[in-house]
Order: sequence, then C-alpha cells, then structure tokens
Amino acid sequence: MSPEQIARSMIDRAQLTDPSTAQLLEQALMYAQNPEKYDSTIVFKQLLGWAAHEALAAGLYCFLRYPYDMKHAITLAVITPGDSDSIATIAGALVGAYNGQDCLPGDWLEYIENKDEIENLIEQFSTHCVVH
Repeated sequence: MSPEQIARSMIDRAQLTDPSTAQLLEQALMYAQNPEKYDSTIVFKQLLGWAAHEALAAGLYCFLRYPYDMKHAITLAVITPGDSDSIATIAGALVGAYNGQDCLPGDWLEYIENKDEIENLIEQFSTHCVVH
C-alpha cells in the first residue's frame, strides 16, 4: 500500500464518522501532492493542530511529504506554529508504522527512554500478532 493509498483509506474511514475530519485529511493529501503550490508555511496556517482532527491532518501531511524519512517528517512537524508535539507524534507514528523500526535514525535510538522495556514489549506483541 502506498502512502497515498493509506491517506485515502484514512479519508474513507473518517468520512463514515466525521466528514469535517475527512475534509481536512483530503486537504492534507492535496497539499502534500502539490508541494510547489502549497509551501509548508501555508499548509500549517491551515492545519495548526490545536484540535485533534487538525493534528491528524497535519501529521498525515508530514508523513506524505516524507514517507520514508522519519527525521525529515518529524522535523517538519516540530517546526510548525501549532501543536507541534502532537503533530510530530502522529507523523512519527505513521512513518514508523509504514516503514518499521529500521526507519528510526540510529543516533535517535540511544536516547529513547526505557528502550529495553519497549523492545521487549514489541517482541511480545509481534509474537502474538497474526498478519492477514
């Protein structure tokens, strides 16, 4: 599944419960697909992230701009004028879910608090998951 397909899936799901969230996600996809027309400064004036649905759309935008680059996606998120920590969390979660643990910058891994405990939980979780 491509990053754009993931965005479309999110939009479709949001449409079932909250059309305004779906509309913001649709905007995020459009912005990300047209970076020459929509500079991130303009985008983040629209998607400040102070409300949950804005943060979700802004995080999706960061993911779509840098789907294979955790460092750039999170950096883009943290320099926003809005709720940057929430936006960065969402962007990082999407990039991480899409690429797996190997996308984390190596120099960032040494600073993760409780890293051993988290890795143990990941191992336990992965042994109980069934991929369809």
